[in-house]
Amino acid sequence: MTGNWQPLAAAETLGKIVATVLMLAMIGVTVVDVVGRRFGLTIAASFEVTQLLVALGFYLILPQATARRAHIVVDLVPQRLDRTAGLVLAALVDLLCAFVIAWAAAMLVRQGQTLDRFNTLLQFTRLPLSPFVTVMGLCAGLTALVCLTQSVLRLHAAATRWRVL
Repeated sequence: MTGNWQPLAAAETLGKIVATVLMLAMIGVTVVDVVGRRFGLTIAASFEVTQLLVALGFYLILPQATARRAHIVVDLVPQRLDRTAGLVLAALVDLLCAFVIAWAAAMLVRQGQTLDRFNTLLQFTRLPLSPFVTVMGLCAGLTALVCLTQSVLRLHAAATRWRVL
């Protein structure tokens, strides 16, 4: 994905480090909570912390996974098309994904603003919820930009191929 462009390589490395730290934190909280229950010692906020870590982990890694096309893909349309038509169809799917994800991103950012306006706090940790939801919305927005870029690149490849034929 990154080629020789250093900022993207650095962002990719940072994303891997953040995902690893979040995963280790989830494992740590879960292990301590489960073992602690055997001795009557539980972490009151373990469910809340785990929810935040899972949500942040998902949204923080989503743009990178999308850029690498590392998703599970199911083709709903039979691909009996030539290469150019296949690129156009894939570009349209990327464009649709960009719009849907951008809409979800806008809703998350708007929800973050609403949560901030009402000063909504998590029940056990008493942390404000709005920054987490806003970060999720911004990551979703970045993912929408990645999808849009992939759509444009595929359309460009199809147009170039069309001219060659």
